[in-house]
Amino acid sequence: MPYAILTTQAASNAAYQQTEFIGFLILAIVAIGASMLFVLLSHVFGGHRYVEQKFMVYECGVKDVEEDLGKRLPIKFFRTAILFVLFGIEVIFFFPWAILLKDADQAMGIFLFVEFLFFLVVLIIGYIYALRRSAFKWD
Repeated sequence: MPYAILTTQAASNAAYQQTEFIGFLILAIVAIGASMLFVLLSHVFGGHRYVEQKFMVYECGVKDVEEDLGKRLPIKFFRTAILFVLFGIEVIFFFPWAILLKDADQAMGIFLFVEFLFFLVVLIIGYIYALRRSAFKWD
């Protein structure tokens, strides 16, 4: 191939790659601009009254949190959060694997499938361990 054709193709590929991200760039500029505009408008038009009630501690429907600082939460709440992270969030990884597996060639597809099975086995072993340790009982 002549050099002129190669440079023309390279230039058109570079132009295509640049125009491919124009939409993302516009979206990012609009999002950042809108968020800055909303912060500015709330500062300009918002009230600026400093009353003592605004600075009082208020969390999750409990008016006075400071007197409950000495009390500890039961472990079942922490256990529920950890189990959610282990089994709820980990399942989110199934979707990207399915998409990659659909678009992969045969060799990569086999590798991804084996990796998926390994991940699933580890997840099932963790589930059985938690089940045997009675981690799912609320009492």
